[in-house]
This record gives sequence, structure tokens and C-alpha cells, in this order.
Amino acid sequence: MLDWNDLRFAHAVARSGSLTKAGRQLGVHQTTVGRRLAALEHALGCPLFTRSAGGLTPTSEGTRVLASIEPLASALLRFERRAPGTTTEVRGLVRVAVTEAGARQLVEGALPALMARHPELELELVPSNLVADLARGEADLAVRLVRPDGDVVARRLGQVTYGLYASDAYLADHPAPFADALAGHDIVVPVRELAHGPEAAWLARHATAARPRLRANSLVTLAQAVAAGLGVCALPINLAAMHAGARLVRRLPEIPGRPVWLVIHPELRKVARVRVVATALVDEMKRRLA
Repeated sequence: MLDWNDLRFAHAVARSGSLTKAGRQLGVHQTTVGRRLAALEHALGCPLFTRSAGGLTPTSEGTRVLASIEPLASALLRFERRAPGTTTEVRGLVRVAVTEAGARQLVEGALPALMARHPELELELVPSNLVADLARGEADLAVRLVRPDGDVVARRLGQVTYGLYASDAYLADHPAPFADALAGHDIVVPVRELAHGPEAAWLARHATAARPRLRANSLVTLAQAVAAGLGVCALPINLAAMHAGARLVRRLPEIPGRPVWLVIHPELRKVARVRVVATALVDEMKRRLA
């Protein structure tokens, strides 16, 4: 017979892609997750995941089973969010989906004092430029650069503005004016998921005569490259401010400011552990964006 709790373990594995991450989300050791998953596969008579060095991927049969249990898993998640014991104590795991730059700002800013005040609080930062699905429990809080829709609560934190940056060493070696399609200048370029962002779009229009020297799909890496003197780049001002070697050449008002939103599932607003993290996040992000 099926143990319905094993389905919850399979859902966590599918969502996280690994036994270790699933165990962390469920508050158990990875060996427990593996044992429960093996028991479920034995009961069903088929493998649900393929194992590889990159993690666990659902098989075709696993995809079908997981699609069937998704409504049940979502219902269990909603029940856990409403459970009285989870709403009043600042303890347990809070998952925050945030950009790579935002994650660094939180770690360097609000989180040390927050964790010191609440020793039983555990945080999982998910630094990514992708959008987490709060309804499926991929995150409890999310910082987004697009206005959210759906059944979520959103609070505007401010907006990202942009500037053109280079290092002092680069400016000393490249006295050419920052005009005429940046002729005579080296640039570092956003690629992949950043290729359609405002930084890449500005460079595509205004740096047609520049020499691309480095490409990266991480704004933090691009800012580090600028600070190291590898070239010029359009960057968010709040991000560049974290890199002492990056110097503002000029602001770029032609790039429209991008609103920054804190998003939370409505059922989590009164959960104490989520509320204190949200408050710290709001204060830190507002200060940085200002």
C-alpha cells in the first residue's frame, strides 16, 4: 500500500532536484528522503527519477505521478502555512528568491543582525534572475523586477536606476570621450538571460564601436570586471555601489527606472518567521535603492 507521506517526499525532490535540498526543506536527513523515495518507487513498481551527477530528474512515469499529486501537495502546503504553531514562533526555514546582487546586499547588510536576534531562524537564499513560483512553495518571499500578478501581496520597495561605469585605472589608460558609440573603449557585456535586459539593450544601441572584452550572465561578475579595469559597462547604480573600484562615468536617465517589488503569498503574511524576514528585507532594500 502507498504511504501518502512518501508522495510529499517525492514532491520535494522534484521541486529541489536533490535529496539534500529536499531534506533541508522537509527538516530531515537526506538519507531519510532517499529511503522514503525508494519505498514509494517500490510500491509503485517503477522508478520516478533518474540519478546523475547533476541531480535527480523525473522519468516519464515520474512526471505523470508528480502531476497527479501536485493538487495534494499544494493543499498540504497551504495547511502547513495555516498551522497555528507555525504562525507565532520565529523559528524554522524561510526561503527568499532574490537576484544575485540582492542576495549579496542582504548578506552584507540586514541578515547578520536578524540571525543574531532569532537564533532558531533558518534562511535559504535563492539567487537567480528567474521568477520563483510562490504558489508552488518554491519560495516564501521574492524580490522581483516586474510587477507581480496572481494571488500574491506585493509591496514596492523603490526602483533601480542605471549608470555607465569604469575603473580609475581604466579611465587613466582610456582617455577617449564616452561618445561616438564608445569608439576606442572596451566593454563587458551581459549575455544569456541578461541579454534582453536594459544594460545589454543600452550597450547594443550606444556601444556599437566598442570592443567586447568579456561576457557574463551575472551582473555581479560584470561589476567585478568593471572594478578590475576590464572595461566599461552599464550597471544598476545600487549594484555598482557595492564595488569600490567601479566609478560612475555618467548617469543613464535614458534607461527607464525599474520598480522593485517584494512579493509574498497572502497566507504567509501573519507567519512570524516570514514577517520578520520580510521586514528586514524591506528596510535593507529600501536603503540600498535610495
